[in-house]
Amino acid sequence: MSDLRDFIAPGRRIVTGVNKEGKSTIISDGNIPDSALVSFEKIKGGELWMEKDIPVNNRENKDTLEGEEIQDWPEPGGMIARMLTWEAGLEYPMHKSNTLDLIWVIFGKLELILEEESTVLYPGDTCVQRGTMHGWKVLGDSQCTFVAVLLDADPLD
Repeated sequence: MSDLRDFIAPGRRIVTGVNKEGKSTIISDGNIPDSALVSFEKIKGGELWMEKDIPVNNRENKDTLEGEEIQDWPEPGGMIARMLTWEAGLEYPMHKSNTLDLIWVIFGKLELILEEESTVLYPGDTCVQRGTMHGWKVLGDSQCTFVAVLLDADPLD
């Protein structure tokens, strides 16, 4: 796993909560759990947080990733936040999902491919992907690292 952690370099993940006196405190400070790391051909990453239901129950001082399996999509009414690094040249095929996705590019160049047009996202750019048919392509000679927050949504059709 050390190679995977070096590749995505997610840094610390700090989770806050409340103590017995109801005061704000840090309940977790460290790397994401090893069970939350993902590795596929040309894709490395890790889940940052997940919720099965929204609104979220903030009274529970629980790490939602502990003991959970990685999921491609959020559960009905839920959300997933992840950080991914895609290798240079990776092409993710056209697809759509019943989610609203917030994509924030941290490093590299990522082309968003739609049925009618395309555009390139650079570091600092954000895409709000609203369940439409789309694909992705990493441009240039560098990998692309981005954060994606996937929220369950009603289907377009």
